[in-house]
Amino acid sequence: MSMVSPPAVYETGRNHKPSQLTVTTEPARTEPDSVPVHTLCAICSAFADSCKELDVLQFAKYDIKIENFPGLADVQYSLGTIQQLLSGYRKCHLCTLILSSWKFLDGVVLEELDPSAEVIMNLQMKESWNRVTVTYSSAAEDFGGRFRIPCSENLDISEAYLLRLRTSPRHSCDNVPILKHWLNTCLRDHGGCRSFQTKSTLGRREFPTRILDVMGDRTKLVCDTKSLQESEYVSLSHMWGNPNNGHQICLKESLVSQFRKDIAEDTLSKIYREAIRWTRLLGYRYIWIDSLCIIQDSKTDWNHEASRMALVYGNAVLNMSYLFPPDDEHIREREDPRYWMPCILRVGKPGRTVWIAHSNPPASWLKQDAWPLLKRGWVYQERMLCTRNIYLGHSNLVWECNATHLDELLSNAKHTELSSNDKRDRYYTKGDLLFCLQNLPPPRLNLIVDEKDEDCEWFSLSAWVTMWTAIVNDYRLKALSFEKDRIIAFAGFARMVSNLSGLSYVAGSWLETLQPFLLWSFSPHSAYDKTPQRDLSSKILVDDGSAISSAPSWSWFSAPVYDEARKLKWHADSFLFEDDTARFKCKHCYWARVLRAEHNGEDLRDAQDSLFYDFDGLRIVLDCVVLPAKLTMNKELKVGLRIESLMGTEGLQLQYDHDDPDVNTVDNLPDGAIVAMIAEFRKFSKETEDQSPPVQHILMGLALVPSADQNTWKRIGLWVLEMNPADPSSYYNGPLYETLAAWSQKQIHIV
Repeated sequence: MSMVSPPAVYETGRNHKPSQLTVTTEPARTEPDSVPVHTLCAICSAFADSCKELDVLQFAKYDIKIENFPGLADVQYSLGTIQQLLSGYRKCHLCTLILSSWKFLDGVVLEELDPSAEVIMNLQMKESWNRVTVTYSSAAEDFGGRFRIPCSENLDISEAYLLRLRTSPRHSCDNVPILKHWLNTCLRDHGGCRSFQTKSTLGRREFPTRILDVMGDRTKLVCDTKSLQESEYVSLSHMWGNPNNGHQICLKESLVSQFRKDIAEDTLSKIYREAIRWTRLLGYRYIWIDSLCIIQDSKTDWNHEASRMALVYGNAVLNMSYLFPPDDEHIREREDPRYWMPCILRVGKPGRTVWIAHSNPPASWLKQDAWPLLKRGWVYQERMLCTRNIYLGHSNLVWECNATHLDELLSNAKHTELSSNDKRDRYYTKGDLLFCLQNLPPPRLNLIVDEKDEDCEWFSLSAWVTMWTAIVNDYRLKALSFEKDRIIAFAGFARMVSNLSGLSYVAGSWLETLQPFLLWSFSPHSAYDKTPQRDLSSKILVDDGSAISSAPSWSWFSAPVYDEARKLKWHADSFLFEDDTARFKCKHCYWARVLRAEHNGEDLRDAQDSLFYDFDGLRIVLDCVVLPAKLTMNKELKVGLRIESLMGTEGLQLQYDHDDPDVNTVDNLPDGAIVAMIAEFRKFSKETEDQSPPVQHILMGLALVPSADQNTWKRIGLWVLEMNPADPSSYYNGPLYETLAAWSQKQIHIV
């Protein structure tokens, strides 16, 4: 083992007192169902006290960077043998932390390790010792756990809280203090969270129509909430479970009088009882639970309350999200909180506090794609609407607000973020959404068409389009008990976005930036789904559009929903906004212009709030160029599109995606089709100069047929034309469509 002498630029640690840490080979006395934390065995205490590198971290005068401390780049310390580490397991915090990092490695069984093998801590300095491995080597095995050793005089408030603790509950359901700490910190310090709550509800401080009063040991329904407008309440997001298993009691018209007197808590599911328990422990009197506050057998009441979700969840001080259904019997308990909690090595009195923590813990409970609750459609908006969320039911508590994402034992829960190399598959947080909306230019029609020639504004528009299309695809993946609810289950979230941005909501899209949101297609042979178009035998058609027949044909809500083929392909996103070179060379693009949106003949701006969920009579009016076209079908029953006036054009490639994948005979193909162009842009090679000709022209638009309403059109598909001539210099310097055919300029009404 190589030892490094401390450099001359650090002050001696003579005032460091190891006794400030609780050092013992036996656990300290604790409260029932809790364990001591930050206690070290004799071996680990000796390491923490004698390690010269920790002296640097605690007492260095200068910034702790490797260039200031030559010779400290790679050092090693012995932590004794496996047997000694095992003797401190679940007694010493550091021994437990190290062994837990091995415990979750594939094929590692702690009891089968060579007890005489030496355990080595490798410190690799990079600004701080954020590359720390503790390795075990024997003749048969060689592996290590990864850690970091940070230090700071001004700790992050969430991590500082963990470092102040002397005990930690064994069970997450007992950790009331940390939830109070998170909530109070957010209410006191997070101005952005307070601002979000005010702006997302337009400052409407309204109480729900009904609320549960859980004061004392009784629960009852309060129906007159006018006098409670200044009170605070919490809300619950949950899964109802199987009604046939008796897990769900709900409010019905016949039970209103009884519920106002008393709701027997022994008739409630375990989720409801747990939510009520947390409400009381946090010091709140009122909680809103959908099935107990909405009259479930009254369609009128259900529709009224469903339209108010933006206010109900938006005004809640906290939303409790229970991750699993009530009939889930799996026990998700953690073995020992010291597996995951950071462990103090040096107390910062004087100097800096120094601790050790996992660098990338295998925190399986933080993988959101394994949380059943987040697979539900209604929960998507509930989560986004409430400023603060606490996730219950797993081995650890997880907190999410607009400013922070925290884990009960790990502090920063950054591992919860689901990401992908493809921006269109990203999971976006409320913070991402807020940042994007704040950077949009002021709302006006045709923002895409009339964008200024400034990279920053065009970038904000492209970021917005990319984010919204990803949000739509994420929402389409969510399950609903009744597919007819897909529109209204999104309405509260849409209202929140409208409140925050000033944009006008039109059937799943936004009027001011509508053009790219029209350019979607769905087909089982799209880029997202490799199944052949006619091979649908392995897929279940969840909804063919009949359940949400009020959705306009141009809205993504009208696209069929299969159990395994829900995503849409967004062509503007694919061809335009994802191309960094083309993104800033689109000033010569053609865009159709949006003239207005109408609801039953009236301008959208005069319509009521019901347009967030009632799309009957909604149409858009576009000013664009059109050509006559004809639908065809080949031997494989694939629907195609023929544009006669473009036939024979050299280098022209036509792609067509028909909206209805179940068309199976030529007789079912409608007549009188036209193609309406929505966008044209020129794509430049990344290697060319600004004055070089484009390497490709791309035209995109909708295939339309006459609808039942006079002088209106209905969307039936999406087409893309690509022009790839052998000689790029032969390109026309204006809009390409002008040279291809005699397009007609028209104002078209699409329903």
